[in-house]
Amino acid sequence: MGIQQSKIDKISEDFAKSSTFIPGIRPGEQTETYLLNVVLRLSFFSAGYLIILGALQFIQQMFGMPAPISFGGTTIMILVSTAIETVQQIQARYKSQELARKRRMIKELKEVYGEEENLIW
Repeated sequence: MGIQQSKIDKISEDFAKSSTFIPGIRPGEQTETYLLNVVLRLSFFSAGYLIILGALQFIQQMFGMPAPISFGGTTIMILVSTAIETVQQIQARYKSQELARKRRMIKELKEVYGEEENLIW
């Protein structure tokens, strides 16, 4: 936990410097312990998820699915990350179009009403 521990120490110090706190947790040692527990829980569940993904192909083959058809853990991770990236790109495209539409609307309103001070939002 050397690298993780040093990062948690740094995060705890940054919280103290910026007067940030976690509700119900005292600054300092208690914050550091809380963050370490969160990292350990996340690591535990991540390790379990990776074990399931690694064993998935073998389980599929045990139930009679041919090897070329069954999905391995790497394939599933690639599919999920690609799907997430695609959704994020669609959302970014939508936001970009929405901003362009608002800019056009503001430009049209400025042309109609002239000065910006006359516009009430």
